[in-house]
Amino acid sequence: MIIKRLLIILTIFVFSSCSRQISPYFKYNKYISDIYYHIINDTLNLYHKSFGDFYYTIDKKNLVKVLKSRKYNFDNVLVYGKTNIDPYYEYYLLHNSKKKWKIDQSKAYVKDTIIADQNFTFIGFSLDNSNPKADFDRIFNNIVVGSKYRKEIVSINDILNRYYKSNKFFEAYQVISELPTNDKSEEWFKLQIQLTYASFLGQNENYTNLLKKWEKSSLNDTIISIITQKSLQGYSAVNQLIQSQVKDQKLVMFNENHFYPNHRKLLTKFLPEFKKLGFKYLALEALDYNQDSLLNAGKQMDLNTGFYTREQNFAELIRTAQSLGFEFVAYENFNEEKERELREAENLYKKTFAVDKNAKVIVLAGIAHITEIPDRNGKKWMASIFKEKYNIEPVTFSQTSLNNYRKLTEEVSVISSNEFKNERYKSTDYLILNNLSFREEKGNFKYKNEYNYSIQLALFDNSEFKTEKSYWNKVPIRSYLLKPKETYITNINCDDLRMILFDKTGKILKNEKITFANKKYKP
Repeated sequence: MIIKRLLIILTIFVFSSCSRQISPYFKYNKYISDIYYHIINDTLNLYHKSFGDFYYTIDKKNLVKVLKSRKYNFDNVLVYGKTNIDPYYEYYLLHNSKKKWKIDQSKAYVKDTIIADQNFTFIGFSLDNSNPKADFDRIFNNIVVGSKYRKEIVSINDILNRYYKSNKFFEAYQVISELPTNDKSEEWFKLQIQLTYASFLGQNENYTNLLKKWEKSSLNDTIISIITQKSLQGYSAVNQLIQSQVKDQKLVMFNENHFYPNHRKLLTKFLPEFKKLGFKYLALEALDYNQDSLLNAGKQMDLNTGFYTREQNFAELIRTAQSLGFEFVAYENFNEEKERELREAENLYKKTFAVDKNAKVIVLAGIAHITEIPDRNGKKWMASIFKEKYNIEPVTFSQTSLNNYRKLTEEVSVISSNEFKNERYKSTDYLILNNLSFREEKGNFKYKNEYNYSIQLALFDNSEFKTEKSYWNKVPIRSYLLKPKETYITNINCDDLRMILFDKTGKILKNEKITFANKKYKP
């Protein structure tokens, strides 16, 4: 009994000792990495910036281990980090330390400051023979506390710019997710960017949960009744109707929501039939400037092709179109001095009907651009401008107008806009309910996450690699966010494959060429 009490007392002592070593505010730190490292603590109204080559200990248990191994008995440690490249050094940021730190300046860098009635102690040590005083000065001076601390925080656009040409989708998603927001408008924008990067990682659990937040509006019973009674159900029926409506047309327009990959998947399924009907051009809003000419010259797509085109279903759309001999058209307006909708219509016409009087064109555009009637503010969209200016009537299919009702269909359905009285649903000719799954359940590739944390699995066409490090500008054939012990299955038509695994910081865990034997993956 006495021994048991002593163990309890000892445990309490150790626990309280560890608690004193680490600041109670440590758990509120948020870490954001770009060119620099940004640490935000909303509880303390604190912003702290350091260089990008740091590794920060963000787990309390790991920090306890670090502090136990050190010579000095630190208290109230708020931040601990060390560099991961030469020169090597580490530093500790203490919040309201109860001690007076008098360490020999030849052995350590020590500075105190009081900001907004809070005391911060900075203690830095060289881990090699370098003298990092200049670095320590800069890091120490990058502490902001008070009501204006958020003005220093890196923005969502900063993060987007950093990852604009990156296939480390999980890292980008993680950084965006940790970014604080100031108001509901920023929170809504952040949700859209989270959804975009989550969609780049397949139909994963994170994406599904975020989508529930996005699709929170209630459903209308009248709309449900119209869809149930009037829509054509099933891919075969939808495909048949669409082919019958477009076979004699010159211009067909589909729209998409940029973080719904199933919208691209459906168009990919339609492409072979469109080719048989004589359609030659595939116009994609998502293509960057001049990327159409490169694709038409036979260049393989890469991260320069566009931002949304790196999503695996969009990439498959492009690769399928290339194999079928479609000619690509980039029509987005890259001139900020021009009105976007007008310029898009002009670009589309000049690259198709102006040079080919027999052109048959398929368009995939963002949500509202295929709208044929002005909105409530009188704004005219690309489709209506195109019709008025060039007298070419498009057939338009919206995949977004009834998006919240998509679960009323098992796979895909279509309904004429004439069935609706509400002008909102009459702005295109047809409305598609697209509930296609873009997660495969069977295939010739199978991998189980062997790590105890989530990872990004990316599969590339190895024939595109000059060296094993050539991944940096490549678009994955498949990419998926795998939870611990989760298994990913897909069907791969590529026989020469490379698998790369990334953790949430972008670190490569595995980079290897893989082979198929009897169409089964051998790790």
